[in-house]
Amino acid sequence: MDDLCRAEDRAWLVYAAARDRAAEAFDEYQRLAAAAHARYADYEAAYDACRSALNADS
Repeated sequence: MDDLCRAEDRAWLVYAAARDRAAEAFDEYQRLAAAAHARYADYEAAYDACRSALNADS
């Protein structure tokens, strides 16, 4: 019975570690997605500025 309890305890520890790693990976994904969104917004603003400048020259 002790072996069974130790195995169950170990399974819960492995599960908890995997859950924590998944949460950290998701947090990193959200950080990268926010950075990519901000970078795209900067690109879009620069594109709009160039387009406006080209239209003003026409």
